[in-house]
Amino acid sequence: MTKRQRVVAALEGRMTDIDRPPASVWYHFGTQFMAGRAAADVAVAYFRHYDFDFLKMMNDRPWPMPAGLPSVETADDLARFGALDMDEPSFREQLAALSRAVRAVGRDALVIETVFNPLGIARRTMKRQAAALMREAPERFVDWLACCTENLVRYVRAAARTGIGGIFLSVNGAEGDGLSAEEFARFVRPFDLRVIEAAASVGPLLVGHIHGRHLDMDRVLGYPVAALNWSHLHDNPSIAAVRDRTDRCLVGGMDEIRTTQLTAREIVNAVLAAARAAAGGGFMAGPGCAVPADAAPELIRAPREAVELLRRR
Repeated sequence: MTKRQRVVAALEGRMTDIDRPPASVWYHFGTQFMAGRAAADVAVAYFRHYDFDFLKMMNDRPWPMPAGLPSVETADDLARFGALDMDEPSFREQLAALSRAVRAVGRDALVIETVFNPLGIARRTMKRQAAALMREAPERFVDWLACCTENLVRYVRAAARTGIGGIFLSVNGAEGDGLSAEEFARFVRPFDLRVIEAAASVGPLLVGHIHGRHLDMDRVLGYPVAALNWSHLHDNPSIAAVRDRTDRCLVGGMDEIRTTQLTAREIVNAVLAAARAAAGGGFMAGPGCAVPADAAPELIRAPREAVELLRRR
């Protein structure tokens, strides 16, 4: 069975049709300063070394800022953002990275791109001002989110042309102790759904990564994604609790927060427990979010070793 076949079967919930659950682990490589081709080579080497089932590309390149605007300080600054060309260096180099990664491993395995949702881009671009501007100038903030969303849709479509097999959408804003339900409905959900609509045609591996702690999963269970991933071991609903609510593929098992404090055996046991909790639908082994970049190789390898123990003989 190929890596691609294994992942697609898990996404479709056909766990009895595969030899073992798929597995992958990801972290922030710190290659955002590199040209795209060089960054791709690092990711591909990592993927091959650990023999994972899909390659999740990281995208830590900065969102393009308007000329002469080093930071967003006021509501007037929001109006300076506009349509972006895909030849912007951040986009151009990341698309080059995707193309190179697909050429290297795309025949055997799915390569997926990390995309932050519009609110996530606002938080990364505006820092602490994002929350302030959202409440002080809500109409102008919505306009900014709409502009960002259309740029993001253009980027997703450009990424699709590289041959990737899906999108890993990092959803910010679902923390139950953060935005209110009404704010989520206004500032997050409609823009996320627009991005998901574009991402649905990219490939089968469309993962909704629900980011943060104290998550209100009711806000996102209706998102039309193929798989769900979240930090299920820390102040969040468990895999068993979410499995009771959906039969979609669940991705998890590895504690990304305490990775370096655990032994490889403890990580293996946690992945096996997650696989049992996810019974009744698809499951793939992985971290709840990016693991520390200094994690020892035996720790990164542990989820892959765990699914080998689940191999059907």
